[in-house]
Amino acid sequence: MNKRILNEVTFKKSSLNKKVLAKTFKDYGVVLIKNFFNQSSLDKFINEANHFLLEPMVNGNFGFFKVDHPKKFVDPFQMSLNSKLFCLNEELIDIVEHLMNSKCILSEATIKFDKSTAYEYFGPHNDYVEGTKRSKYFDKTVSKSMINSILAIGGVLYLHDCKEGSFYYLSKSHKFKADKGQILNKYPKEVIYELEKGRVKLDGAKGDLVLFDDRGFHGPSQPSKKDRLVLLLDWFNEKSWKGKFQMRPFTILSNEIDKFSKKQTRVMGVGSKSMENLPE
Repeated sequence: MNKRILNEVTFKKSSLNKKVLAKTFKDYGVVLIKNFFNQSSLDKFINEANHFLLEPMVNGNFGFFKVDHPKKFVDPFQMSLNSKLFCLNEELIDIVEHLMNSKCILSEATIKFDKSTAYEYFGPHNDYVEGTKRSKYFDKTVSKSMINSILAIGGVLYLHDCKEGSFYYLSKSHKFKADKGQILNKYPKEVIYELEKGRVKLDGAKGDLVLFDDRGFHGPSQPSKKDRLVLLLDWFNEKSWKGKFQMRPFTILSNEIDKFSKKQTRVMGVGSKSMENLPE
């Protein structure tokens, strides 16, 4: 663990200075905010998430879905209204928009359970390089001008104390011109060596929140002897994408619509274009 960098990127929510936070994020590409959510709303969210993780989402049942053995996923927008509002926390939206200096759209929201494994199944990667196309159904490609700005900010909220399997980030790698793709292992050994000098393992307590620039290399610390449960969020930068886009729209029930503020309605993607192939 790089303790010097960890100390520099760690902030207490109770004494948060947005100007200092933004400078740190610009310099390192990542910040850790301690104890972001209040305990009551956090516990309610976690209890509901654990309930959804009990059964798979089959035969009309609400629950989890899987794409491979080590992971389970839950869509928090299939959960209660309170859980949807939790993901659309206005204080968090304000911080994200301050860091990217733009309005944002919540592009993805997923509760992710990682089973402990004796191997690394998800190595260091970034989400964007010049030429990235997020979906074969979406014709917009990341251009040279786009990659020079914050395209998206990712969020990792720890739903339990996490020292094993915790999120790591190669600090300052968001400034690196990644011209050989999104997988770090495809780069020359000397490049990997230099980037790895900035690796910071962001251990956190329940309720701690990591925010990171998606252009930097990152991933979960593996192998891990313990399971991990997190809420993953991702916000697109409207200014950088030159419009309102999100990976997929969220599920909102008709009797919930009036429960969201104007800001929350905007951020959840009203009027945005989906990057996935949806029936018209």
